[in-house]
Amino acid sequence: MSKQKAKGKMVIVTVRFFTTGLKEKTVWDSGAVYLPKQTRHGIEPKEPEMFNGLEEIAVKIRKALKKHGIDVVRYNPNKTERKIL
Repeated sequence: MSKQKAKGKMVIVTVRFFTTGLKEKTVWDSGAVYLPKQTRHGIEPKEPEMFNGLEEIAVKIRKALKKHGIDVVRYNPNKTERKIL
């Protein structure tokens, strides 16, 4: 699938890491998770979810999605029913 076709079929989540005071190509294990404006999905930017360790990123992604009214469904190609996490 081309990038152009995939663009409308995906919700974009951005993860940014802080780099203050560090050498090139080095990041802190903290930063922000946010959803940029996505007109096709009716998403307007909101306050980012801040994280203070890599282990928090998945939780913060889920919170950011929830904040925008987006449900996360576990993918299971063998079942027809979908479970919202």
